[in-house]
Amino acid sequence: MAASNFSRLKVDRPTLILLVFICFMSSVTAELRKEVHEYGDCKGSYQKPVGVQDGRIPNNAMTASSSNSKRPPWQARVGRSASAWSPSIQNAVQWLQIDLGDYMTVTAVYTQGRQGSDEYVREYFIEYSDDALTWRRYTNQLGIPLMFEGNKNDSALQIRTLTYPIVAKYIRFNPQRWNMVISMRVEIVGCPFVPETASFDGKSFIEFDMSRQSVQTTQDLIELRFKTGRPDGIIMYASGNQGDIIMLEMRRGYLYVKIDLGSTAEEKGLTEVKAGSLLDDNQWHDVVIRRDRNEMRIVVDRLLNEVTTKGLFYRLDLDKKMFIGGVPYFNQEGIAIKYNFVGCVQNVNLNGAKLIRDALSGTVPTISLINNVNRFCNVKSKVPVTFPTLESFIMITSTTGNVVNVDFEFRTYDTDGLLFYHKMSTDAFVKVVIDREGHVRYTVQTEENEVIEDVVRNTDVLSSVDSFTDGLWHGFFFYMDGDKINCTVDRNSKVSQRKLKLTEQSTFYIGGHELYNGFRGCMRSLYVAQRIVDLNQISGKAVVSATIGTCGIRDRYECQP
Repeated sequence: MAASNFSRLKVDRPTLILLVFICFMSSVTAELRKEVHEYGDCKGSYQKPVGVQDGRIPNNAMTASSSNSKRPPWQARVGRSASAWSPSIQNAVQWLQIDLGDYMTVTAVYTQGRQGSDEYVREYFIEYSDDALTWRRYTNQLGIPLMFEGNKNDSALQIRTLTYPIVAKYIRFNPQRWNMVISMRVEIVGCPFVPETASFDGKSFIEFDMSRQSVQTTQDLIELRFKTGRPDGIIMYASGNQGDIIMLEMRRGYLYVKIDLGSTAEEKGLTEVKAGSLLDDNQWHDVVIRRDRNEMRIVVDRLLNEVTTKGLFYRLDLDKKMFIGGVPYFNQEGIAIKYNFVGCVQNVNLNGAKLIRDALSGTVPTISLINNVNRFCNVKSKVPVTFPTLESFIMITSTTGNVVNVDFEFRTYDTDGLLFYHKMSTDAFVKVVIDREGHVRYTVQTEENEVIEDVVRNTDVLSSVDSFTDGLWHGFFFYMDGDKINCTVDRNSKVSQRKLKLTEQSTFYIGGHELYNGFRGCMRSLYVAQRIVDLNQISGKAVVSATIGTCGIRDRYECQP
């Protein structure tokens, strides 16, 4: 956690040192608990190489950021001593990409250097994707990108097992440290992934009648995946006549897991765990929950929480109904929000029962599909861009037609950063920033040197802060023509009616500018001059220290145990 992040917590120096020590010890403890999780459909005996070595992965499925003319990416196959992949540029942003051809549960990777050359990669990141446009780095139990240990010589095969497997169609190896030059040969191990998908629209859900066959357990395993662009929604809810409940709900972009194994007048049993954050990003997230009596381990995208449940009881009794995707009414015990889930849920496993598969089969009389439960996921990924430093920005060239229009979504925890800047003439410009209070402030200077300013504040009563620096996605819209200025963030608008003289220009600086502190956070769905910007087509000098294809910010207010 950076010092600037701590400054917002307003703690004294001894407390700050204690917080750093707690986070460090949590990291050490988490690293010592590297128990490998195996999904039932991809246990050890089912795990096989995907075919990089033997050629089942074809040459055109192996690509790279750049390549030495004599060492193309298709030569990066382990066990073949003739060559390896080497990029033409030696830096830490190079990558080797493997198209797996279909979705796979990836459990391990193999790496080698270039034999007989003393060239090999010492450390690397792994990135994965569903569409080769949006990427995520494999993280550890603290949510920090995991640096994989690579090779120690140019010939030995190094095997790295993933503590928690990932589901992906594309895998990238991103070298960070190497000997001599970057040279890699690779293989990927895993199993074909068979999706069992249900899509929900906020009104639909799946209902399981458990009154005929109740669940009474002292140990539980719940596995599922979900994908959403909404910060709030009930993913799963189950209850019993004795007051027992277990549920998963999204709230303000966080995943909350709640369980009650029984309460008494003297001691309440409801236990709530904040198990993950920034999850409303249109990406798949993996959840694994294990319970042994009162001990629970909750893992969301490898981020680990271990808790002891409250109360005197240790058996879970569910004999009423279970819901996936939402509930018919919200005045039920434990529910804190009034929104059903909008998005997709996949491969739900409850103690060996495949709930989505059974529901979609239509053959189980105790399961009902309520309203429009779709069998296909219609949540599309949005390509983001991360601005990690004060100097980061992208530059867009677009004809304005005497209208200034910029539209995007943003998320951040940082104040005092430039959202966009557009110079209209020698003296005239438009500047929009997140100010030091976390509000959105625009400044327009006209050719007559008239200065027009206003501030848009966050009026969301559910927000944990009174600003836009809460880590949630916010919609930003700016429009200016000869008659008015409109600056809108979410549903908060400031409109100024006035006559303005505009000079047509074409350059827009997004996220930063050399004259101002840059925005630190993520943006997506960018429109300039009423035209969508394809972020993957921006390159070269138009991208300065920004990362396209991934949102790299982390929750700064959570030090997970």
